[in-house]
Amino acid sequence: LGDALTALKEALRIWTFALNPADYASAQCNLGVVLENQAMILTGEEKRRKLYEAVLAYRESLRGRTFDAAPEDYAISQTRLGSTLKSQAALLSGKERTQKLEEAITAHREALRVHTYDSFPYEYAGTQNNLGNALWSQAASLAGEEKRRKLNEAVAAYKEALRVDTFETAPSHYAIRHNNLAAAMKDQAVFFTGEEKLRIFNEAISAYAKALRVFTFKSDPGHYASVQHNIGVALWE
Repeated sequence: LGDALTALKEALRIWTFALNPADYASAQCNLGVVLENQAMILTGEEKRRKLYEAVLAYRESLRGRTFDAAPEDYAISQTRLGSTLKSQAALLSGKERTQKLEEAITAHREALRVHTYDSFPYEYAGTQNNLGNALWSQAASLAGEEKRRKLNEAVAAYKEALRVDTFETAPSHYAIRHNNLAAAMKDQAVFFTGEEKLRIFNEAISAYAKALRVFTFKSDPGHYASVQHNIGVALWE
């Protein structure tokens, strides 16, 4: 990764935004990917610094990848930016964390301007899942009506992802999306009472069960254990 970083930075000595905007944007996006991958194997301040640099690189790439001029590349950079901002948020707390997650949500929504269900279904599903993750994470630090609204939006995003990622076409993604959906619905149920609360809670348990269609004891014991744990916690609460 270090050599890749050096090579990309060398390319950027020639490919400037003023002279080569498209090449500059591509190199900056690839630079962001390398920095993001480096961050994944680091901890502490080093991890924080790499993520910060990756965000800067993705933002730079968007100078040359606009919605009007290069929509598909624009969506790719926005998706990468959103995921990295969420990773940044995980290292923060309070208002800083909430703000980073809001920026991540904005980036994923921008990507969805291009990655529509009809035109890019696979990318649409992945981006909707990422959007749901950012919304759910943000909800964790909120309260009252604001928390409820974010959870509603997270649930809607996961359900949109599942319009594409079916058991037949993408079983692993199907299971992950259902696990995420169930967790968000479990939190969502707190805001309801009576039959509506029971309906949402039962739908969450059903979603966990659908994840276990893929994450079996034999095929994927790690995920199987995680989902079973989530079911146990949900039933206990």
